[in-house]
Amino acid sequence: MGWFIWCFYYWKSRPYVWRCALFVFLVGVCMIFEVMDFPPLLWIVDAHSLWHLTTAGLPFIFYRYVSIPRTLVYLSITTKVRLFPSLQTLF
Repeated sequence: MGWFIWCFYYWKSRPYVWRCALFVFLVGVCMIFEVMDFPPLLWIVDAHSLWHLTTAGLPFIFYRYVSIPRTLVYLSITTKVRLFPSLQTLF
């Protein structure tokens, strides 16, 4: 819940924050498969295997969220243009 509050707080000043909100939401949805255990379907797929399947793509969303501020700060330093003034206070 804390990450959603942080995302809401920085929604306007940092346009890439929606990726963080999406990541947190999808982690919560994927946790359903980890918490709700059910017997294997056709003796092949159970809740834990579906959890692994659904969480496989989440690091890519998180990496895009983490890499965008780094790229924006690099561009603003090399081009001497302040793309997002709020990011300058971080670095």
